[in-house]
Amino acid sequence: MASQIRFIKAFQYRRHTHLLCWICGSGVKAVLLRPSKEAVMRWFLGIIIALAMLCPVTPAWAGFHLCNDTADDHHVAFTQKTDGAWVSQGWRSVPADDCVTLISQDLTSRFYYLRLRDLGVDLVPSSVKFCASDQDFRGTGSTECHRQSLSSLDFARIDVGRDTSDFTQQISALLPQDDVSKVAQRTLQAVFESCRVAPGGNGPLCSFVGQDRQILTRLKPSVPKSLARRLMQLPTGALVRLTVTVFHDSPNALEVKVLEAAHLPADEAHKQLMDLQGTWVSTIDPNDSFTVHGPSRMNFYLGAATTREFLSVSPQCLGHVAQGGFTLHAWSKDDTKGLCYQIDRLDREYLTLRFLPSGQALEYIRKPGS
Repeated sequence: MASQIRFIKAFQYRRHTHLLCWICGSGVKAVLLRPSKEAVMRWFLGIIIALAMLCPVTPAWAGFHLCNDTADDHHVAFTQKTDGAWVSQGWRSVPADDCVTLISQDLTSRFYYLRLRDLGVDLVPSSVKFCASDQDFRGTGSTECHRQSLSSLDFARIDVGRDTSDFTQQISALLPQDDVSKVAQRTLQAVFESCRVAPGGNGPLCSFVGQDRQILTRLKPSVPKSLARRLMQLPTGALVRLTVTVFHDSPNALEVKVLEAAHLPADEAHKQLMDLQGTWVSTIDPNDSFTVHGPSRMNFYLGAATTREFLSVSPQCLGHVAQGGFTLHAWSKDDTKGLCYQIDRLDREYLTLRFLPSGQALEYIRKPGS
């Protein structure tokens, strides 16, 4: 499609240029053969018409065009400066072997930014963060994304050059050149969170928590149906062993392709996580509470949700070793380091967490019926 755009532009330019040359040449000939006032006026009018046809060619194609020269459909989020602020918006579908126009007027900036939603694709380069989401969104800036109910995600910077009014970007030029089959397989132990259907029809997005990070995989049509069915049927909180290839490794998440998944029996650490399920209310401040669901918790104050955190139970976290039990590591997308607690007490009614390394104790009581 990109080659079609270039061909059409070149063809139109050549066609109009040839027309102008023909008019000029034939006009000169007519003036020389019949040097009348009418011949001169017809020649002059012909030149004006030809120039009018030639000049609009470039503005008609001005803007930022994205061409998908790959075999897969993609969805893109695009960031540009609008009224002095960086505005990101997604997701725009870009079918295979097709082009879309993201800006339909003269470009006014040198840099623009792109992100592909489809997991397993790490854009090159991808070092600039903006507020975005896996769902349809419109965000501003790159800081305090949680205030917009968004996350800080990587975007690839596109340099269109100085004083450029028209630019076409090929998706293939943004993708890593290493063949996916050469990526080493890894085995991960993780806790299943959920699979949800994302807009765009590119397959459900499944989330796990393990390795002190969120693990994400998209069940594209190429994933074997039996594997996709097993993942979709996992209960929230299930302990699993995943065989994966990692496409993108960041402090926020691992983006992977799952090759195999096995449901594991609960070990002692996982049993502690399952015992944490439910709603816990602070004994000091009844307005302070949190609800654990699978490997994550939602914090509340005065009944309003504040932050969502991922949870991991293990013998140690952040370099602190549990004294005769387990630690609880809680972190969020905006705070990837998070906090570490020692689990001092956990039963059907009471929970005592102790901050590490300060030792400050936090006591909770389970909300009845949770």
